[in-house]
Amino acid sequence: MEKMNIKEWLETNFIEIFLYFLGVKRFLLFLEPKEHIDFRKNIKEVKKFFDKVKKFARSNRDCILTVVEFGEDRKYSSLFVSEREAEVKAFVSLTEMPEADEKKMSEMIGKILNYPECCIKNYVEKVGDDIKNRYELIRDYIQESFSKFRTVRVFKNAITGLWLVGREFGYKESYTSPILGYVPCRPDCPRTLEKIDMVLHELLAFIIKLFREEEKDES
Repeated sequence: MEKMNIKEWLETNFIEIFLYFLGVKRFLLFLEPKEHIDFRKNIKEVKKFFDKVKKFARSNRDCILTVVEFGEDRKYSSLFVSEREAEVKAFVSLTEMPEADEKKMSEMIGKILNYPECCIKNYVEKVGDDIKNRYELIRDYIQESFSKFRTVRVFKNAITGLWLVGREFGYKESYTSPILGYVPCRPDCPRTLEKIDMVLHELLAFIIKLFREEEKDES
């Protein structure tokens, strides 16, 4: 797998980080093969980027950035973000479990983050023990979204549930970021559509807030 520049990775995941500072996401978790992204080596750049997004979001929310490596030969690098020490400790304990392989970690974390059961099951079955399969799953999901479904709500799911942020920054199409933090089991998953409605509501509220602040500055 090609090693990704940390600047590319951060910008690709901008929306998910932004939603954390808006309060939409309770905490964040990113898992990557170390050969792709090594969070420990790039923690300074990560902190700087989070500070920029926090300022842009007009947020007072704190964040504790915690890097944990796990798996056989510590081949996976994870970045856990929370404002609560107790959650950080719980996550670290989880990765220290003897059975903390990719497949079981995905299942446990999905349940902790309250992802839909159907989406957790689909992810675990298709990605298995190799996190690299995630990128193929994302591409297949996007193709299915655009080739089989035409309704407004499902189209919204394809765009918002898996926003092609990387493309907007000029990076490769394979670098896509699931705004919801997971890959839906299918484009018309009811639980996922409900979550997307919430995300869109919060984004719209922020845009309106930003507009009103600009109006106030001009008056």
